[in-house]
Amino acid sequence: MSLFKARITAIALASCLTGTPFLFAQGQQNQPCVAPPVLLAPDPQNLFSDEAETQMGMLFAEAFEHNLTIVRGPLNDYLQRVGARVLKQMPPSKIGFRFTLVDEPYIDAFGFLGGSIYVSRKLVLAAHSEDDVAGVLAHEIGHIVTHQSAIELSRTLRQLGITSTTTKEDVIAAYNKLLDNRSKLKRHENSEEKDQLVADHIAVYGSVKAGYRAQSYADFWNRVTEIHGKTGNWFTDFFGTTKPESKRLRAILQYAATLDTSCVADNSPLGDFASWKKQVLENVAAARTEAIPGLIRKEPLEPPLRPVVSTLAFSPDGQYILAQDDGNIFVLTRQPFAFLFRISAHDAHPAFFTPDSRSILFYNTKLRIEQWSIASKSREKVNEVTRLKPCLQTELSSTGAYLGCYDEENAVSLIDVATGDTIFSQKDLYKPSTLGEVYRFLFLIIAAQAQEYSEVRFVEMKFSPDDHYFIASRSEQYAAYDTQKHAKAYFPGSVRELLGTSFAFMGNDRLAGIAPNVSNSKVVRFPSGETVNKIGIGNQNVSAAAKGDFLVLRPIKEFPVGIFDVEKNRLVGAGKNSAMGVYENTFITERVNGELGIFDATTGKRLDVTTLPRSSFGRLTAISTSPDFKYLAVSERSRGAVWDLDKNTRVFHIQGFNSSYVEPSGQMYFDFSALDKRKRTMARLDLPDGTSTNLQEIEQERMVMFGKKLITFNPNGKKEDTNNNVIVEVSDLETKKVLWSRSFPKAAPSLTTNVDAGLIAFTLSLTDKSAEDAAKADPVLSRQIAQNKDYKSNYLVEVVDAATGASKGKVIVDTGKYSFFVERIRIGGDWVAVNDNHHRIMVYSLSSHELKGRIFGENIYIPATGSIAGIETEDGKFDLYDLTTSEKKAEAELPARFTAARLSPDGKRAVILTEDQTAYIVDLPRMMSTQTASESLPK
Repeated sequence: MSLFKARITAIALASCLTGTPFLFAQGQQNQPCVAPPVLLAPDPQNLFSDEAETQMGMLFAEAFEHNLTIVRGPLNDYLQRVGARVLKQMPPSKIGFRFTLVDEPYIDAFGFLGGSIYVSRKLVLAAHSEDDVAGVLAHEIGHIVTHQSAIELSRTLRQLGITSTTTKEDVIAAYNKLLDNRSKLKRHENSEEKDQLVADHIAVYGSVKAGYRAQSYADFWNRVTEIHGKTGNWFTDFFGTTKPESKRLRAILQYAATLDTSCVADNSPLGDFASWKKQVLENVAAARTEAIPGLIRKEPLEPPLRPVVSTLAFSPDGQYILAQDDGNIFVLTRQPFAFLFRISAHDAHPAFFTPDSRSILFYNTKLRIEQWSIASKSREKVNEVTRLKPCLQTELSSTGAYLGCYDEENAVSLIDVATGDTIFSQKDLYKPSTLGEVYRFLFLIIAAQAQEYSEVRFVEMKFSPDDHYFIASRSEQYAAYDTQKHAKAYFPGSVRELLGTSFAFMGNDRLAGIAPNVSNSKVVRFPSGETVNKIGIGNQNVSAAAKGDFLVLRPIKEFPVGIFDVEKNRLVGAGKNSAMGVYENTFITERVNGELGIFDATTGKRLDVTTLPRSSFGRLTAISTSPDFKYLAVSERSRGAVWDLDKNTRVFHIQGFNSSYVEPSGQMYFDFSALDKRKRTMARLDLPDGTSTNLQEIEQERMVMFGKKLITFNPNGKKEDTNNNVIVEVSDLETKKVLWSRSFPKAAPSLTTNVDAGLIAFTLSLTDKSAEDAAKADPVLSRQIAQNKDYKSNYLVEVVDAATGASKGKVIVDTGKYSFFVERIRIGGDWVAVNDNHHRIMVYSLSSHELKGRIFGENIYIPATGSIAGIETEDGKFDLYDLTTSEKKAEAELPARFTAARLSPDGKRAVILTEDQTAYIVDLPRMMSTQTASESLPK
């Protein structure tokens, strides 16, 4: 187990063996059932009482839960009941146990000291009975009731001179001291193997004594680890070939044989497991509640900002069209060209039609697969693939029956979606050989571990439209499977040479691909390999039209997408948006204004046009408001908008921008992104009369708009390097007059700004000699440095007046020899707030140069004046804190995902945006006065 997160993967969850039933000792029936001795023996090393351990566990849980997708609501009730039944078999305890479902992508369960236990939905879906889940919970309970993490943590705290955790204040202080000094601690001898065996013993004892079948527990272990009943023996032990899992299983069986028959209880199931499992599959999250004290008004933005469409496709019969953005799938009819219905689809891979054109198929990063009926406009099927190892790349078959998976061990697998069984696997399909390929491979692994969708494709994986063949390839290597013959498939050289870069099926009997020598690229009969057409294409990504002899190529020349006519062997069309669907001689694309247009592929003539209905926000790049909250400006990647919130009208629909500034008069300044051949441009837009003025084209990347000013990083050396030895220059955006400048002879600083407060912050590592000298020039900071031998691992944050460059104050962020990492910095008034990678916000005072407190949270919003700040503490929650005391003053729950917030300069009002494009304007003093102040969080 890890000190900071007792995370136990499925390999370390259960503890039994299929086909080898537990043999209980044949003792007297009236002999008492003896608990494992470790359950009864307190450890003198443990600094924590049950109450103190619960408090410490709550701190760890709160810090980590923001990384988890919690499944809240009634779905947890069944899990609680099973956990409670197992807990009754344990010695009395004051630990506050709670059991929570989480939407993790793998079969998983883990826990923290103090009783917080999390079970993934995937684990429930992989279980066959309540008994399986009970065994897993008993194992996790075993780790906690034997205080394994608490004892390990106690040893660590003693290194820091902590010998008591009597009060809640002691626990909070110990927690923060631990995180602030992680890198300075000595590592203990790893006791994980011993701890797992102890938890396994308790899992067997607790679940069996609670009335659950030991054999069911064994079956579950065998299924999820795929060890096929192997336990190893003295011979494999001698030669070191016994897997650790097998050794554990053998020890578990030996322990199970010592249990008396009186341990076996007879209990009926607590509920309808099959029904609960079905609900867990079909319902990912409970409905959100709305509780916003001090709410002035709620404004759904009208008309909303149209997110960029990422996928467009025709159905095989040409009667329907789908359009997909960051969070939605829209289904439209072709005749008439009109919206039919919408599907919510966050974190989804590109959707597609089934071959019969009757349904929509899509799946997300957690391998949840949904099929929606077009006729009924409703979900008709849902499945989830359960795996122990992450897939770096996946491909869903045309009917949704199979899933191709490429994992971090360079293995390609084919999974039967209905059963979850792996029906084909080939290891070492391809190994990265160049440094660039190794970097791409590592990027895929990081993206998979972060549960993020990555557009990087390391191998090509495709299914034929009828699901007959599955092909995975890279360079000259390929793996193929025939799902009808249930055997590996092999192809002639004329097919193989087209598989290495990019290929596409043009129906079941033709395949188009790029040859190693692109001049040999062609369309061939499949699987026989006879040439149908030679095609003059380059090294593009190739996909097929829904119908017709057309290929879609990405990218081409100066465009992200093009249409290639196979018969004419030439490009016949191109698009400025990479999303494009082609059917015979027509194509659909998204226009600049967000409309969808259908065009003739041969003439380019527009045939039809329509608009999509309201949608949620996509990925926002910028948000700003006027100080009085009259105007709101929001931008996504390629388009933005300005709303008059007083009238609830959209006054401008404009190109996407990187940042903006809105004056009370309605004069706006924008940093517009580069678009087509237009360079990145700073511009002014006058809202009252609608006129616009280009102020400056941006030639240099490191230029930041700051209200009506421009911050520029100019190289100060011979090289055009803006990362080292720079002059930071602040100028007037309109007159271009330089207001002030400052030299940074070594590393360039990172930048933080607050336009309302007129403040800029520079952050430098104290390894930088100029930063060290500046810190030592301040008496307070000089003392802090003198008392810290590891000060070189710290950062200096200096806040300056944006108008003059005069220093407003400095603080040192002590990372404890990089015990934590700085993720972002926010400034305002007298405050500097630092987010670290432990979900903490450290609040510093500029005037005193001191750390004033710590607060759990993800994003903090600090006004220009005052001490009340808004904090996004978790998804859907917005809290108010007093920065002088770190005391929570009020909280709000939002009915949709939190997107962003802004506080008025005087700190009296806030505008909160949610993902469904709704703006909530809140009176903050009233919000605090109508709610009882909550208990303070760590200081």
